[in-house]
Amino acid sequence: MTRVPANPWPRYIGKFAVLAMPPWLTGRVTFAPALPRQRNQVPQRTPMGAVVKVLAFYERPYWRAEGVPLSEQVTVALEPHAFNPDHPLYIDSVFDVSPPGGPGVLASFLWNDNAFELMSKGEDEVRKAVLDTWAEFMACPEVATKAINFIAVDWPSQQWTGGSYTSYVSPGAWTSLREAYFKPCGRIHWAGTENSSSWPGFFEGAIVTGEAVSAELDKLLMADGGRKPGAIHPGDAWDLPRTHTERLMTGFNH
Repeated sequence: MTRVPANPWPRYIGKFAVLAMPPWLTGRVTFAPALPRQRNQVPQRTPMGAVVKVLAFYERPYWRAEGVPLSEQVTVALEPHAFNPDHPLYIDSVFDVSPPGGPGVLASFLWNDNAFELMSKGEDEVRKAVLDTWAEFMACPEVATKAINFIAVDWPSQQWTGGSYTSYVSPGAWTSLREAYFKPCGRIHWAGTENSSSWPGFFEGAIVTGEAVSAELDKLLMADGGRKPGAIHPGDAWDLPRTHTERLMTGFNH
């Protein structure tokens, strides 16, 4: 029997549990009994990347040639290092992700130290630096002056993401812990794009693991009493601590 506490306080009880999350986040989950030693090492050896995604929205895509059909437009994607590395904001690409018939939308990624340095300067400075850089390299002044909205998705600062856009394996971890990344621990199974053998970090990777785990559990459930997977229902079997402080102390803070 697998029991999963939730907040607010129903208890979810099932024959199996699937954790579809970045490996490092599993290190913030309390398991009873504890995970095997190699699986317990996985979160420590699989950190997340450090990337911030920035997007700007416009009434229309001013950077596109007038009268050119959408099918003939080309995404503005500069080669890595096409920008001067000494530029105060180093961005290696800018993508035109405008929907057909919709507003103009541009997107870029800020990486590592550049992302940390710029994000520390505040929202207004981030917006100005990004839009000015895009306008300069796209030779389109409207990019800097006519944005109607700007968003910086700061994944490294999000408690339950911790970085982006996927995890990476530290030196030596893959050769010593490879089996532990994918092998179920009793009734606990692992899914999520970071655990995918193909397209890790992409939507496709998440789909691959979701389909694989669901097929595996379907077989196990059929073998275990002939029951097909059903809806998870709340139970009330655990007498867990109720106060916020007690939840923090026991690891059940989320």
